[in-house]
Amino acid sequence: MSVTAIIQARMGSSRLPGKALRLMAGKPMLQHVVERVAACAGVRDIIVATTDKLEDRAIVAWCQQYGYQYVAWNKVLPDGHNDVLGRFVQAARLTDDDVLMRVTGDCPLWCPILGSQVVQAFQRHDVNLCSNVHPTVDGFDAEVFTRTALIGADRMADSLYDRQHVTPFLHKRTSQHWVDHTGLVGTMKLSVDTEEDFQRVRQVAERVENMSWQETVTRYREMDML
Repeated sequence: MSVTAIIQARMGSSRLPGKALRLMAGKPMLQHVVERVAACAGVRDIIVATTDKLEDRAIVAWCQQYGYQYVAWNKVLPDGHNDVLGRFVQAARLTDDDVLMRVTGDCPLWCPILGSQVVQAFQRHDVNLCSNVHPTVDGFDAEVFTRTALIGADRMADSLYDRQHVTPFLHKRTSQHWVDHTGLVGTMKLSVDTEEDFQRVRQVAERVENMSWQETVTRYREMDML
């Protein structure tokens, strides 16, 4: 079984504009995510899903420079938010894989070991969705689902919240299995939403030498952040 990972990223964050390409430990935050997802067992292809807005042309240019697949598509919902579910469907059209993984571009310390465990759990269980987001492991989130389930969600989901956040419809309406990683990594906040998050995660990123969750947890604890 091969998996295509779709990484959602944009420059227009209201709390931290431009964060996707902001430098962290010597490279753009999005590059950290792409490299870590590429190391995840079972992942064959990676597609960066961004918008077609002017501000996100920088992400498109970055993908083109380094040869990463991308989709730049956007539809604004009636409440002013973006139809990210629709964007994922556009990205899914670029691959023949029947299994997809959702990762967000604000998780530069994402662990390929934990991601691989979610992929393996998906293979073992006869479900349409497998994830480690309930309970959440902030910064290590991975959701693996079938293309069929994604297309079905796009066809049936009419809630603005469901369309903005991609997978809530799947969590409510399809067969699923949870992988609980909280016992391994605890309740650290390792996604980047604010300047405070960025500075905290940057300090950890500058200290890690590999992509394991074990070292990330160790470095985080050394900084007395728990």
